[in-house]
Amino acid sequence: MKRAVLYCRVSTKEQEKGNSLDWQEEYLRKCCAIRKYEVVKVFRDDKSGKTFKGRTEFINLMKYCKAHKGEIDYVLVYRWDRYSRNLKEALINLDYFWKRNIEVNSVEQQVDFRAPEYITYLSLYISAAETEDTKISRRTKECIHKARESGKCVHKAPRGYVNRQLDDEHRYVEIDETEAEQIRAAFKEVAKGVMTPTSVCRRMNRNGFKIHKNSFFKVLRNPFYVGDIYVPEYRDDHIGTIHAHYVKGLHEAIIDRDTFDAVQDVLDGKRRSTPKTTKVLDPDLYLRKYISCPVCGAPLTGSACTGNGGKYYYYNCSRDGKHFRCSAPKAHELFRRYVATLKPNKAVLKLYETILDDIRMDKNRELNAEIAKLEQELGKCNERMESASTKYMDDEIDKKTYESFIKQIDTARKKVENRLFLLKNDKGAVLKPRLDYSMLLIGNLEHYMEDAPVEAKCKLIGSMFPEKIEFDGKSYRTTRYNAVLDLIYQQTSELRGTKKEDFSVKSEKSSLVPPQGLEPWTPTLRVSCSTN
Repeated sequence: MKRAVLYCRVSTKEQEKGNSLDWQEEYLRKCCAIRKYEVVKVFRDDKSGKTFKGRTEFINLMKYCKAHKGEIDYVLVYRWDRYSRNLKEALINLDYFWKRNIEVNSVEQQVDFRAPEYITYLSLYISAAETEDTKISRRTKECIHKARESGKCVHKAPRGYVNRQLDDEHRYVEIDETEAEQIRAAFKEVAKGVMTPTSVCRRMNRNGFKIHKNSFFKVLRNPFYVGDIYVPEYRDDHIGTIHAHYVKGLHEAIIDRDTFDAVQDVLDGKRRSTPKTTKVLDPDLYLRKYISCPVCGAPLTGSACTGNGGKYYYYNCSRDGKHFRCSAPKAHELFRRYVATLKPNKAVLKLYETILDDIRMDKNRELNAEIAKLEQELGKCNERMESASTKYMDDEIDKKTYESFIKQIDTARKKVENRLFLLKNDKGAVLKPRLDYSMLLIGNLEHYMEDAPVEAKCKLIGSMFPEKIEFDGKSYRTTRYNAVLDLIYQQTSELRGTKKEDFSVKSEKSSLVPPQGLEPWTPTLRVSCSTN
């Protein structure tokens, strides 16, 4: 009895079409039973037939035949295209088996190797498969090129997008908002040129967006995110060569063109991409940015002196050290007392808080009304989609009309959902806690100036005083406050200048601009504070 080894092969697409490995094996076994061949081994591959490389099971088959030389008579396949789709490689491979007295043949397209014309039939069978494969490959390349030229994505969508498919012919790409938001933030951060792209990548990984550095740089270079599709070079015997170029894609862009170009400049080294050095605030001299010399008006600077086992800090004029000099701790204490004199008018503060609260409530009411309206629109979109599906299943509309309806409704629904997302995450909804914090801050400036971190102190001073504060070593004076605080801190007859007060060294009350007289009164505030 002759001994045979069976070989079955399908490609992925052939497997999907039903040309299964199980059916091939069953067919081969029946043929062997009829011919009274003993089946000693079966090898099955799920690979392309263009080449023998990469076909793991076929390589194992060759090793098996070599190890069992003289024990195998046949290697049988269903058709010759299951064996190979490349004539040149097939003839070379057949020689491997012939040298071991093993005949390779097809049970459906059997070739009589004893006949002189066997090479003609063998070439015809394998060449036909190779020709078919070449045509399929060419048609596939033509279709891919045409799809790219029309702006379609023909591969797996990059991060921030997701592939969608209605059927075999209708595929599209849509934005995945979960990843798209992270990608927008990354592009904006790199475009600033403050942090290096590698640093931005590390920060994204710490925030939960896991991406390798190399992949991150590919994302930054990918024009797909601005809505472009890359069309590689295409060669044709009739129309010649079409050089590589970009076309406008059918998908929606995640990144605007200006941001993308700015990122390319950073990556190309045309813009600064190293972190900027920020000046560290000195907690012992934090006022030097805000106070001026009483003699020449120049900004005060600071310095430190060492003596008696310690370090002592002083403020002095930046233009001429002889104009002014004062101990930093004394200047800080006087400034704290100066700020302590600013007590808000409770009636004005309450009115201000009420107005802001009313604005917040009005905004929330408008927000809720718009959200309710959008939710109704979303419900209508869902009803329309169900109605279109029902009509399609009842054959009231054809497939093309149904797909057009679904696409339009889906586009409208996404716009409504995006608008709903933005409204429900509106920062105005969390205004109340910030308002409460601001009211508390206005009434307790003295404590903040004493205990707050130096960065908070500087932000507070900068927001309160739009101009330099004059300091003569005993008191502080300024022409005006922030416009809003100028209203809040107006209080009683002292602030209006209708009552004279004794602003001696012992007083901690504020002095004002001259009272109303012949000149029109303006809501500016001049304040000084002195102490022993």
